Amino acid sequence: MQSPVIDADSHILEPIDLWQKYLEPKYQDRAMRIEKDSQGWEQWIVNGKPYSYRHGIFGDMGAIGQDLKRYFTPGQATYEDGRQLSPGGWDPHERIKVLDLEGIDTVLLYPSLGITWEGGCDDAELADAYCRAYNNWLIEWCGTYPDRLIAIAHISLMEPRAGAEELKRAVKAGAKGAMIRAYPSGDRPFGHPHNDLFWATAQDLDIPVALHIGGAKKLAGSEIADTRMGHNTWWNYVMFMTELQTGITSIMNGAVLERFPRLKIVLLESGCGWIAYWLDRMDGTFDHTGFSTPLKQHPSEYFKRQCFITMDADEELASDMIRRVGAQSFMWAADYPHSDGHMNAARSVRSVLKDLPQEDQDKVLGGNAIQAYRLA
Repeated sequence: MQSPVIDADSHILEPIDLWQKYLEPKYQDRAMRIEKDSQGWEQWIVNGKPYSYRHGIFGDMGAIGQDLKRYFTPGQATYEDGRQLSPGGWDPHERIKVLDLEGIDTVLLYPSLGITWEGGCDDAELADAYCRAYNNWLIEWCGTYPDRLIAIAHISLMEPRAGAEELKRAVKAGAKGAMIRAYPSGDRPFGHPHNDLFWATAQDLDIPVALHIGGAKKLAGSEIADTRMGHNTWWNYVMFMTELQTGITSIMNGAVLERFPRLKIVLLESGCGWIAYWLDRMDGTFDHTGFSTPLKQHPSEYFKRQCFITMDADEELASDMIRRVGAQSFMWAADYPHSDGHMNAARSVRSVLKDLPQEDQDKVLGGNAIQAYRLA
């Protein structure tokens, strides 16, 4: 009997007024919102100030399957334009129709607007409030179909103690996992002792912590990117992977998985074709200068024991990565309804994995997600 099919990373399209409706009264004057600038381009207002991330380009968040030039031309498409293209992004009943059409049993849900703002908020208390508001809305939204729409709580690590408390609260309310931004928050590495309470809480709750791209103040090397067209879209999409590489290397360098041997880490929205090389590089460097870290084993050993990475639905290199690293470490993602997402995703995944043993296919299609997230 084949495993259920579980999309481990897709998104919702939050209402623009989510934070204005769900934020506690104390923070209402600093609720996040989208406004238009003097050119008529949409911009984020975060902590009461304009934040440049995605300036003029929000419509692509719902533009799966569209001709993308319009959606990546500043000022040409609004966030609401994108939402109207993909009602499955904001209507839970429509989302179930999408899942049924695609042959997907369950989806783990992540934010859209919510993956953009952390680099623009330097107030830890407010960041926690933003996360609470989103988590409350998402858990309520998923409650319409709780066995198929799985809420993943957004957690800020600017203040890890508050993040640990929010994780406990969100899990009690119905969240099955946590998302933090892949680039370490709070100007401290993931292995810093200040973060240990959060890692310990996630371990004790048996809740996977996913590292998701977005929210960093800038991507590696963005200071040399060609921005003559106003927005370096191609560069950004190529370089997103560096956020995940930074995040998992920070976790390894700080021996987070050594100190918390039951903690589960999931790497999202970076593809998987780089992971065998990166593990090999970390292992080789450990052989050379491992004495400079508190690690006791090769990074690949921790990864195979405690980590997962999602393959893109049409990623031809995925089967090679699975053979090298092991099927126990892989899930798949459709990234619906974002512009780089995949329709017919489950079918594409099956095609990519078709030459692997059926047991391995079943793990990647859904078995690993069931085990990691303790799904029914």
